Amino acid sequence: MKRAGHYQIESLAIAAHLKELRANLSLILFALLLLPFGVGCDLIDNAIKGEIGGKPSDSLPPNNTPAPGSESESGTLDPTFNSSGIVVYSGEYDSIGMGIGVDSSLRILVGGAYGESLGNASSAQVWAYNQNGTLDSSFASGGVFTETVNNWVKGRDFLVDSLGKLVMGGNKEWGGTDDPTYWVLNADGSLYTSISNSNYAGEVQGAGIAEDKVNGGYYQTGFLYPHNSMTISKKSYLLVNQTSFGGTGRISFNSIPYSAGWRVKADSNGKAVIIGESSPTSSTSNYDLTVWRYNVNGTLDTSFNTLGYFTHDGAAGSLASQEYAGGLAFDSLGDIFVTGASYNGSDYDMVVWKIKETDGSLDTSFNGSGYKVFKNVGAAVGNDKGKAIIIDSDDNIFIAGTGQDSGGFEDVCLWKLDRYGNLDTSFSTDGTYCVGNIAGGNGDDTPIAVTLDSMGKILVTGNSFNGTTKDMFILRIQ
Repeated sequence: MKRAGHYQIESLAIAAHLKELRANLSLILFALLLLPFGVGCDLIDNAIKGEIGGKPSDSLPPNNTPAPGSESESGTLDPTFNSSGIVVYSGEYDSIGMGIGVDSSLRILVGGAYGESLGNASSAQVWAYNQNGTLDSSFASGGVFTETVNNWVKGRDFLVDSLGKLVMGGNKEWGGTDDPTYWVLNADGSLYTSISNSNYAGEVQGAGIAEDKVNGGYYQTGFLYPHNSMTISKKSYLLVNQTSFGGTGRISFNSIPYSAGWRVKADSNGKAVIIGESSPTSSTSNYDLTVWRYNVNGTLDTSFNTLGYFTHDGAAGSLASQEYAGGLAFDSLGDIFVTGASYNGSDYDMVVWKIKETDGSLDTSFNGSGYKVFKNVGAAVGNDKGKAIIIDSDDNIFIAGTGQDSGGFEDVCLWKLDRYGNLDTSFSTDGTYCVGNIAGGNGDDTPIAVTLDSMGKILVTGNSFNGTTKDMFILRIQ
């Protein structure tokens, strides 16, 4: 991946070369005027060769010779980010990055949860980092926004919207039950507004959020606790219920006994595409990967697999077991890519599915089956899981997930695939890259979200065990 300095040097060199060409053309025209008098041939010959006065031109550097330090090795940690390619945020309690984005100032922003697993009242947090990996001290309080209330709150997803607002979705306890919640921040980290969906019947866990850039507003998915039915709601940019979506702005999916939504994105038509799981047998040990698509009016889109939703089981070979969704992305044609995990009878394998935008069926141009299974990416044989996915403008596919290290702990692993599902061996020699022990506690390292910055560098956030609690981390991989 090229860095900005390389393009600047190339531009200056090209400009100098064009100036030289103009001078040579002028020389050729002058020489042509002299030809009838028997002179000018040497001048023309030298100009065509790129020589002036018999001296070779040296305006351009040799081909494929970058400026010093302008090239980076694909598939390695970026040393220009905090000197190591890694930032770790360590608090008194657990810190977990759940979503990541980059704003117009190129700051790296992470939304997530703090202190939620040690019996302490949890909070939602947003961290803002500069390009060099330092906290932006001008943002909120020392670079960190914290929702400080006496209620239990948790940030579960985060995005930077097209208006420059920082939006986090999650849940918050109201009157003894959890409700889906939004927090919207200004660029300086001050709270713009927040609201909870307290109108569901029962306790609802809020999860993934997405901006509808076509019609405006935000989608949020989740589930009625515990996994009774997937939920999807729609708010305006001012966090008002969009009653054009299902009449109330919120919908519960009840066609399958047990279901849950984890991530949502709006497609190019503003339709909500949701990934999660469902159980056809009402068994908590038998979940299928499930993808739903809803029209902008809140009805299931029956052009999508006839039912408006797609399910899959047995990608890794074990039917009627467990198949989980992790991340969701669209390619340049609007086709849907999902990553997750499938049980193979003894452990989990990472899976990538490709689903056609046109009809909601598996696209067999992808690995011949519409999905591909990857196993044993880490240092040891064991669980491999896809947690998040992003696709660049050239339809290169980047997956952040976990492999297993020799101690049986999770490591952060990345896969780079081409559009057909093949590993790109220009990325870290074999198309995969793993890093572990991020916070130094010799425990699990779990990625949860991934994005790309304007230079095409990979940004991953999640949590890493530090020996006592979990720390939020950011990896920047070139």
